Amino acid sequence: MVLAGCLAAACATGAHAQQGLSQEDYQKLLGQALDEVGRRISEPARQRIEFGLNLFLAHEAWIGTVPQEALLRAIDAFKEAGVDRVDLNPGQFPWLDPDQATIAKYDAAVQRIRQHGLKLGLNPQYSTVRHQAGSFAQWRQRAVTLYAELARRYQPSTNRRPWPRAWARR
Repeated sequence: MVLAGCLAAACATGAHAQQGLSQEDYQKLLGQALDEVGRRISEPARQRIEFGLNLFLAHEAWIGTVPQEALLRAIDAFKEAGVDRVDLNPGQFPWLDPDQATIAKYDAAVQRIRQHGLKLGLNPQYSTVRHQAGSFAQWRQRAVTLYAELARRYQPSTNRRPWPRAWARR
């Protein structure tokens, strides 16, 4: 139902935006549509919804050249937008190099996430941008060591609540 409501909101506001609405009018209409979606969601379901955004600027392909201030401003904007969780998808760079300047950017980003009281999601990934594994065994050896260190260092938020039984039957 949430997806249907969001799609309807996007379609309605998108159609109005094509008719030359101002940015303020567009934001007002989008807000009204999202408020309506919120009213249609039952209270128990609303309590389970967590909104997260991915800090894509922190991807290993970009983080080396993205200014730290840009990362921090993006996190500030996520907080202002009402996001609950910020996800990072670190690759093997900068950890295997080790590039301390880039690691410091991750540290600063995680610190800002925590300062805002947001949850942190870590979704480690394999990327061939900087480091390639010659075999699955090589990747696994790196990943086990590296991702354990990331979890220790940043202590990502976890949702320990079990799924509702009704969801488990689907």
